Amino acid sequence: MPHLRLHALIAASLLAAVLAACGSSTSAPAAGAGGATTGGDTPASDIPLDAAAYVDPFVSTADDYGQDLPGAYVPNGLAKVNPMSWPYRAHSGYNYPIPEIAGFTHTNLDGVGSSGGGGDLLVAPMKGAYLGSKRPLLLGDPAGDLGSLPYAAYAKFFSHRAETARPGYYQVKLLDANPDLSSLSGLLPGAIDAEMTADTRSGWDRYRFPDTATTASLIVDLSSNFHRRLHATVDVSTLPDGRIGLQGRLDGNFYTSDYTLYYYAETTAPAASVRTWGPDGALSGAGSQSGTDVGVILQFDTRADKVVGLKITLSPISAEQARIDQAKELGSRTFDEVRASAYQQWNDLLARVRVTASSRADPDGTLQKLFYTHLYKMFGTPVNATSTTGLYRGVDGQIREASAYVHYDGFTTWDDYRKYAVIALVAPQRYADMTRSMVDLFADLAPTGQTDPAALVQAVPTVRFERSAVVIADAVAKGVELPRLAEAYPALKAFSNGLWDEDNTRLGYFPGQVSDLLGTAYDDWAMSRIARALGKTSEADALAQRATRYRNIFNRDGWTSPRGTRIGLLWPRAADGSWNEIDPEAFGPDGLYQGTLWQYNWYDTADLGGLMQLMGGQAPFAEAVSFFFGEQAPEDCSRMLHSNANEVDLIGAYLFDYAGKPSRTQYWVRQIFGGSSCNRYIASGDAFPYALTRNGEYLTPRKMEVYRLQPAGFLPTMDNDAGTMSSMFVAAALGLFPASPGFDTYAIGSPFFDRVTLPTADGGSFTIAAKDVSPDAYYIQSAQLGPCPLQRSWIRYADIVSGASLDFAMGSAASDWAEDGALPPSLSDSLPVEGWAPRSEAASPACPQLRSARATLLAVAGAGMPLLR
Repeated sequence: MPHLRLHALIAASLLAAVLAACGSSTSAPAAGAGGATTGGDTPASDIPLDAAAYVDPFVSTADDYGQDLPGAYVPNGLAKVNPMSWPYRAHSGYNYPIPEIAGFTHTNLDGVGSSGGGGDLLVAPMKGAYLGSKRPLLLGDPAGDLGSLPYAAYAKFFSHRAETARPGYYQVKLLDANPDLSSLSGLLPGAIDAEMTADTRSGWDRYRFPDTATTASLIVDLSSNFHRRLHATVDVSTLPDGRIGLQGRLDGNFYTSDYTLYYYAETTAPAASVRTWGPDGALSGAGSQSGTDVGVILQFDTRADKVVGLKITLSPISAEQARIDQAKELGSRTFDEVRASAYQQWNDLLARVRVTASSRADPDGTLQKLFYTHLYKMFGTPVNATSTTGLYRGVDGQIREASAYVHYDGFTTWDDYRKYAVIALVAPQRYADMTRSMVDLFADLAPTGQTDPAALVQAVPTVRFERSAVVIADAVAKGVELPRLAEAYPALKAFSNGLWDEDNTRLGYFPGQVSDLLGTAYDDWAMSRIARALGKTSEADALAQRATRYRNIFNRDGWTSPRGTRIGLLWPRAADGSWNEIDPEAFGPDGLYQGTLWQYNWYDTADLGGLMQLMGGQAPFAEAVSFFFGEQAPEDCSRMLHSNANEVDLIGAYLFDYAGKPSRTQYWVRQIFGGSSCNRYIASGDAFPYALTRNGEYLTPRKMEVYRLQPAGFLPTMDNDAGTMSSMFVAAALGLFPASPGFDTYAIGSPFFDRVTLPTADGGSFTIAAKDVSPDAYYIQSAQLGPCPLQRSWIRYADIVSGASLDFAMGSAASDWAEDGALPPSLSDSLPVEGWAPRSEAASPACPQLRSARATLLAVAGAGMPLLR
């Protein structure tokens, strides 16, 4: 979710000019050459898959077109080594159009809003010795004490022609002067060749200085932080071989939470001198410094060896633990060995999802490159916060052991709560560990007396925690082993209570609020599922009933369709019971956080059946969804009410499945994720200088590609938000979308590829096949789940773990497939809701041959017993 934008915005003309010249510095393998594409219509079968070669880390790294980072990290790695652009960085630190780099940071949250999170441990290489008596100035203030240097010590120029990135590795040549772009040779003389790689907890910077450099320096700036540096310390030691060790603590802040991290760093070569600075900025030989502005300048003799490296390991536990972790994680390995291992870690993960596509399905290979690039970007957050000795620090500050699982931390669930259900499809064991770690978070919170995890000091940079209950309920539905669920329950229930104080409970709604009430209703439903799994039947019943209180803000007179049908919308309501005056198409009024009333109308996906009943049934519901997409109007985009750029209504295209119009879901999925679609809204109410926008809307709505293989990879203001938007592309391409996380169901969209094989937790696989699929033949004609015809537009997770296959026949014309099929489950199905009689699943029963696996999963989930281990 794009939050308040604090970074300096570059002028529109500069961005447009630079983006016009943007290109990728990575390339995917040629068709049929070790990849998963074949030149004809017959998919490849047993070709070893180099999935990581399809990834372009530069996608969505241009300013506010994604806020992603191109730097070096491994899947869900704590250490992320990323270039920091200067003077206009984006939220990740890097901003593709900007021609200078100020150094390399080692903690970064990928794709988030606000000011960007992390940005700790900035390292800047410099030719020669720094001769000033005070710390170098990042801005290069002419009045500052820069010694004999004619340029700012930090900032260096570069060209994308001498920059590369691939999973686990980043490289760039840094120059003192603006480069001559007329030939590559103009980039090389005098350049510092900077390379970065990483492992889970460690980043490794390697700098090769030019032949003319007899002396080189590294500036380690511990004051650097993308939001606010609260405190930092450094202790310097000299190792027996003359190399330098640095260790200390970093206290920072991002969004609503403080965090504390520890670090240990070692140089790869002996240092000629070491100077440090503290709060007064004066350089000295002091071995320890403490304050908000702390740093070190390391000087090296490079007459014999031009290569200088710095290994930096992070730990949530202690500096000593960071030293232990560095020894275990990097050991005696070389930079190139760590780099190769990082790439292999990515390939091992990405290649577990095997895509095969004919030239008919993916004519130029773009869809496969987008798929693996976004699959890659899904696995930046949360981060592995477990030490090499199996320890983690809880939100209560206590050190605990993560026994037989990996503990993750650094959540951003308001934004990415849907992402976890996608991870369950492609990496079920990682999903199990992540959701178990979220339970740990609340179990550790419970004894503190706090009701909000954000009130405590985090172990790693963190964004926010809303919809945590939904993620945990989703894990319960999928049978994940959650040993501390009962411990976590009280804290999770208190956190998920929303604005239900005594006054609001008496009213039955939150005055003037729609978004908070809908979010809390979703959480209430999720908590009811968790309570039931714990055997708390009466609490489960009460929470389920409270989850229906969103019905108290349904305004039947809120909207009348163009055909004259009075259908209504969810609407803000005053404490006296009157309806607020509001334009339902306006962006952000009446507490509608970065959205409109139309967009929030569908937010509580746990009870779309109940909403359908309020709106008068399936036909009026379908009419409203069609209006939402502007289908009643000319194709000038002026009536599009759905927003692709924000999380609020990501379910949009899949609402047609509920409306009994699955062919419209198939149409819109292809337009949004594989083509061009109308866009009227941006993701923030802020004025945005690159495009003609105001108050969260384009002055002139237009058709645009939402997903592109470019640094401007998303729509303007469309932050990737910890891989949220990437996970939506992955789900769309698979043809399975988590419409209602917390249920074990996936809505069926329109699969992109001939065949995709997904891993299951037991080591087996689930296959999705789409016969005759192409960019023009995206309509489902028929479907088969295992040996049985499928006549509904959704499947259960249990169908997937059964190891069966889902086979589609595709065509270029819309069909009536699944129009009369059973509807996905909703909260109102299990409550006595007057006037609601959903089509029973008996109308399109599950495949008998798969019933055993499905029944087992449902029984396991209901009993709170382990399935995924």
